[in-house]
Amino acid sequence: MTSIVSGNSQIGKEPCRSPSCDSSNPLLSSLPLELKHYEITQQERKDIATLRQKMGSLCTPRYTDIRLCRFLRARDGNIDQAEQMLRKEMQWRAQVNPELLMTEIKEHPAFQVLMDYWPVSVHGVDKYGVPIVFERFGAVDTSGLMTKTNQDILIKVHIYCMELNDALMSAAWEKIGAPIGYIHLEDFDGLGMKHYSNQGLAVMKDIAKIDECYYPETLRKFAVINAPGVFKFFWKLAKGVLNKNTIKKFEIVKKVDDTLLQGVISKDNLPIYLGGTCTSCPHVATQCKFGGGKAPKI
Repeated sequence: MTSIVSGNSQIGKEPCRSPSCDSSNPLLSSLPLELKHYEITQQERKDIATLRQKMGSLCTPRYTDIRLCRFLRARDGNIDQAEQMLRKEMQWRAQVNPELLMTEIKEHPAFQVLMDYWPVSVHGVDKYGVPIVFERFGAVDTSGLMTKTNQDILIKVHIYCMELNDALMSAAWEKIGAPIGYIHLEDFDGLGMKHYSNQGLAVMKDIAKIDECYYPETLRKFAVINAPGVFKFFWKLAKGVLNKNTIKKFEIVKKVDDTLLQGVISKDNLPIYLGGTCTSCPHVATQCKFGGGKAPKI
């Protein structure tokens, strides 16, 4: 499902010089000027230490400095608000149990149909080693899939996808030394009013809340490709659901190679239908699945 996540917030200006985000890190030092604000500052490092102290033993190894930094940035550096957000995230994980969900959801008959007929994939990496997400919502048979599943299953499958993405993104950010965010390329070719429903809108609202509250500060750019005229209708709906910082990260792209993506994503990391040379990606869990099409009966 679409990975819509929390956008940018207050990010410091003075680069941190601690070992994990030292400028001698070749990946960190190679960041262009427009991404330098993602570097963790000295003040943020102090705030991370304070937040970790306030959370005490609740901060398991999952909660690295970079993950804590994302929660701080989601609350504009307010330590108390970041603590509240983090505690709510931990409570949510205890209730939902994503680790168990990752196994149990695969047993549902709708799971494989959604995996096969909802064309979304973590596909290759950008020049900084951060995985790229591709999706073709315009090719999704939404009405067909909705008759084979329900809102609860769609949300659980989305969490499944977010957990996969979170693991891949976090590994890349730990290597870089900063949470620079990932690029999501969304192909709306084929989008029409057939994709609209009240149930779908309700799912989008739930997904937006989950992403913004429990997987904060992960998106760098949401590039919209092949947007038809009807996209204006869907964009108006989306702006009523997403927070303002996420909205700022949306960009309408005419062609992949005439945007800021040029030089950031190499052709061997782009699927053929977008002008790239990649035909298969055995190194990622979801591989190259961009077909979509009419959903079969379960």
